[in-house]
Amino acid sequence: MKKNLKKELKVIISKLFKCDEKKIKDNSGPITNDIEKWDSFGNLELILQVEKKMKIKFSSNQISKINSFSKLFNEVVKINEKKIR
Repeated sequence: MKKNLKKELKVIISKLFKCDEKKIKDNSGPITNDIEKWDSFGNLELILQVEKKMKIKFSSNQISKINSFSKLFNEVVKINEKKIR
């Protein structure tokens, strides 16, 4: 499941920022500046896209933590685990 989730997130990111999925690393994000257009505004757009496509809702606390691919992935996993319980 987690491998599929990583793939799904990479697809969303690659479409939004028009980049190759292979360029997306765990530390990729607005801080590393390794993916063009993934800045603070792009990060907010990404969060909105993920919420819409995955039918989830991040808390403001979670949003403030998301500044890389791995942190985005971890927060989505937490939300999905809560849904299962």
